[in-house]
Amino acid sequence: MAREILLRSVRAALIVLAALVVLLPLAVPARAADDYPHLLLGNPSQATANKAKQDNYLVKKDYYALSYNNTNGNPNWGELAT
Repeated sequence: MAREILLRSVRAALIVLAALVVLLPLAVPARAADDYPHLLLGNPSQATANKAKQDNYLVKKDYYALSYNNTNGNPNWGELAT
């Protein structure tokens, strides 16, 4: 009787472990090699460091990132480090 209970417990533990091995990688998103800490939630205007697009120019610094608008002379958006 005790052996049957032990076997059921081991089987249940193995099923839970197998489910975790399969499902856990789906819950944690993989980070790309070019991840930048200030843009982890995305780039709202799809700004790039392309100098031809001066009204949506991406500026990446150690403590912040922003999209600069050359026509208006101010940022479109910015993200600061906390």
